[in-house]
Amino acid sequence: MDRQLRDALEQVINYLDANGLRYAIVGGIALSYWNVSRFTYDIDIKLLDELQVWVCTAEDLIIQKVVASREKDWPDVEALLIEQWHTLDQSYVEDWLSQFSDALETPELLSRYLSLRGKIQRIIE
Repeated sequence: MDRQLRDALEQVINYLDANGLRYAIVGGIALSYWNVSRFTYDIDIKLLDELQVWVCTAEDLIIQKVVASREKDWPDVEALLIEQWHTLDQSYVEDWLSQFSDALETPELLSRYLSLRGKIQRIIE
């Protein structure tokens, strides 16, 4: 991680901790926690109520990125699937993506994810 980004992250975490705010690290920094390297220019933090976590799970990061469905997110999803394949709770991811697809009336979210997952499965297994 770039030194400036690391210093900024440390300052933000110190501030949040000092003020008793709960948060989760998401985005590019969370990807690096899950062994997926991607250059990032920013720090993505979600403030939380009544939940103390440091980094979102790989499954929740996948769900967040699929629901955002930006083209730049799909390589991250692919990298997470490859890196975390043997530890991912696939049914959890599929269940949530199914719910989001229904609620947002975007069935292509789930179908694109399942297609990518199938491609990765053929490579890995």
